[in-house]
Amino acid sequence: HYVSIPEDKYDVLESMVEKLDEMEEKLNEQIEKNVSLNKRLAESVADGILDQVSEGLAQTQKEKLASLAESVEFESEEEYREKLEMLRDSYFSSAKAPKAQSESLSDRLVKLLPTGNIKRQPTNEAVVNVPTIFWTNTPTKFNAVIPILDVVVIVNQEVQIR
Repeated sequence: HYVSIPEDKYDVLESMVEKLDEMEEKLNEQIEKNVSLNKRLAESVADGILDQVSEGLAQTQKEKLASLAESVEFESEEEYREKLEMLRDSYFSSAKAPKAQSESLSDRLVKLLPTGNIKRQPTNEAVVNVPTIFWTNTPTKFNAVIPILDVVVIVNQEVQIR
């Protein structure tokens, strides 16, 4: 059983492979352009948020906030704004309202920690020899920006509950 394939069939296959390679190359170029555009858009949005958050500050304070903002990762507009506002408030809040009493670092950290209630079911029975379910409404994500001796410490913690 001898099968012969005409030469023009090989040419069709070869041209299809070439077209596929060209299409892959164009797709990769478009992906690179898209990534670049998204990065530029995020930078532009971040700059706009920084301008809004630093409104009302002196030029030197704006520059200080801009240098601190370089260490803040842009994940979403809302999160970025919150982090910059925390930075602004912690560094430059003395210009707005002086604190009556300075708090220890430990007290400041404790206030920043998320809290929640531990609940159980059944609620009205003793928990001895009874199947009991415990749960909490404590947030699973914790973000904080804490200035410590002119160094900004950014805490991003997400707890996975199993």
